[in-house]
Amino acid sequence: MPAFSTTKDPVLYTGMIASNIKKERKLITPEKLLERIDDSSIHVIDVRSNKQFEQSHVKSAINVPLQDLGNYAKQLDKTQPIVTYCNKGTTGNAAQNVLINLGFEKVYNLS
Repeated sequence: MPAFSTTKDPVLYTGMIASNIKKERKLITPEKLLERIDDSSIHVIDVRSNKQFEQSHVKSAINVPLQDLGNYAKQLDKTQPIVTYCNKGTTGNAAQNVLINLGFEKVYNLS
């Protein structure tokens, strides 16, 4: 599609959302995350670049750029709830898919 529109085209985003609904991908709202942020059982992963993470990030989040997630995932408990996020949702969505494909059970993308 990039030959006909940009990769961040609203139509493509709508398709990504529809695909996630069909696959029953889990989302978590900022409000729900704030309710659970001090719960040590939830793992929050910021998949943006180190520079973006240093500028601002969710409290208790750790920075694991998307390209490093596969290796980092080996250290995680596959039954622990995990929240992935980025600036706009696309990279967070990709991170959620990576973790699900690696066998993680409770992976949420911050909406």
